Amino acid sequence: MSNLEKRTMCVSSGSLCGLKQAPRVWYNTFYEAMMAEGFVRLIKDHCVFIKTRGREICIISVYVDDLLVIGSKAFEGHPQTTLPDD
Repeated sequence: MSNLEKRTMCVSSGSLCGLKQAPRVWYNTFYEAMMAEGFVRLIKDHCVFIKTRGREICIISVYVDDLLVIGSKAFEGHPQTTLPDD
């Protein structure tokens, strides 16, 4: 194997390792945003976040790149936030 082939393989291998960490970085950023908004993550299912206000409830479920948001009318006017564009 030539030096160029070895170098190319190392660079390729390094970039793939970075891609493997991307979902974890995305989830950690999302998790921090949910905690900042006052949501609580379920212990048994880390993809479900819940926020309550009195008898009102808002549930957010995360699956891959989709969000399912279920909530009471009281949360309809809740401020919308976005994740940072880091």
